Amino acid sequence: LRVWAEERETGRVVAQADTDADGLYRLGGLTQGSYRIYWKVNSGNSRSTSSEFDNLVIENNDIKPATQKINIVPTDVELDYVGINGQLAESAIAVTRGREQTIYLGGKNLDAKGISIGLSSPYFRVISSSLTGQDFGPDISVVSLVILVDTDAPRGAYTIFATDENGSKTALIGALKVL
Repeated sequence: LRVWAEERETGRVVAQADTDADGLYRLGGLTQGSYRIYWKVNSGNSRSTSSEFDNLVIENNDIKPATQKINIVPTDVELDYVGINGQLAESAIAVTRGREQTIYLGGKNLDAKGISIGLSSPYFRVISSSLTGQDFGPDISVVSLVILVDTDAPRGAYTIFATDENGSKTALIGALKVL
């Protein structure tokens, strides 16, 4: 699994790690604060569930074990790419504070009528009515949507989630970057 931490207040990605064969992981360097911990299957198959795993409060450099059981429910939706201006990439894209921007998401089974897109950050607003299918050929499905980035959005990376009709999620960790 890939495990990552986001600041509870901002939704910024602050740490991530892969679990070992026993499911153990370490998210080092978290400062005092409150975090949401998420997980995603990381087996080379992007068609994987992703979900919130734990809530974590760090005080005085604590070591906190996470013991919740993970329930993996596959999804046919894949998120592999993010882009702007009709171009897709595997790396994060920069977004500008205080602006509406059209972004593109690419992968498999991205049906604008069958998915919803969201972020865990209060500094981003997805204009749901803007979710539109795009034709990039038979080997990839692509949707575009408009997001509004708040003028006070802190610098950092933010995760995009796609939720299918059954409620299963998948994620692009740190796909949007506020500079």
